[in-house]
Amino acid sequence: MKSKYLVFSSLVLISFIFGGCDMLRSLAGRPSSRDIEVMRVELVEEQKQAQAQADSLKELQRVEAEKKAALDSLMALPENILRTASSLKIKPEELKNAYAIVIGAFKDEANAAKSASRAEEAGYSAELLSFRGGLKAVAVAGTDDVREILASFNKIKTESFCPKDVWILVKE
Repeated sequence: MKSKYLVFSSLVLISFIFGGCDMLRSLAGRPSSRDIEVMRVELVEEQKQAQAQADSLKELQRVEAEKKAALDSLMALPENILRTASSLKIKPEELKNAYAIVIGAFKDEANAAKSASRAEEAGYSAELLSFRGGLKAVAVAGTDDVREILASFNKIKTESFCPKDVWILVKE
């Protein structure tokens, strides 16, 4: 009996040495250290994803706040600098972008083309728009982003090809 007890004790001791607590945990239906590590890694990954979502939301809120501030700045511009397509009897579908900077309107299409080529030589994309009364307008720096149009407007005003009566066209 004593030898059976000694053998049993030795087996238990050996199983503790080589199996440790994981063996007892698995016998008790509890997670092993490997299972705990997997759960820890999954938890860290979930935390990273939650942080990435929170960061993304913060960035979106920041961008929206910037857009709102830019739109407020745009709306605060004097009436002679900000004009809408409908007030000029331009069909909104004729415009490629929500905003463009108009650097001139000409009765003679050749003069409009000449103004457009000067803007393009300075590195701006230009397009000719048909306005009421047969005028051809030269629009540059078309964009759908209100922040970009304000930045472009301030930059274009300093260019040599730009007249003093430059204004922003809004598609609506």
